[in-house]
Amino acid sequence: MLQSPSTGGEGIVVLLMDNQAAMAALARTEATIGAPIDPAYLNNQRAVVQMPDGRRTVVVLPPKMALAVGDHVTFQGNYRSPNLPCSYVPNVATRKLLNP
Repeated sequence: MLQSPSTGGEGIVVLLMDNQAAMAALARTEATIGAPIDPAYLNNQRAVVQMPDGRRTVVVLPPKMALAVGDHVTFQGNYRSPNLPCSYVPNVATRKLLNP
C-alpha cells in the first residue's frame, strides 16, 4: 500500500451508495487490503465512479462535497493512514469537474 496519496483518476458518478451497500463494500475492501479504514472516513457518503476504461471503483466523498449521478469527479487513490499506520485512507473524491 502506498504511503501517501496518489492520483486515483477520474470518472462519472454512476451510483450514490446507501448505508447498507456502503458497509458491505467497506467490509470487502478491508478484507482485500488487510487493514481497517481510518475511522475519520467511516461514515462518509460513498459513490461508485465509472472510469473512462469502464472499470468502477468506490470513492468516499468529503463532508462538504455534494455529488449526483452523472457528475464528473477526480479522486485520489487509497494509501496508508499517516495518523493510524495500521489503517488506510480510502479513495477520496477531490474535485467535481464541469460536465461536458
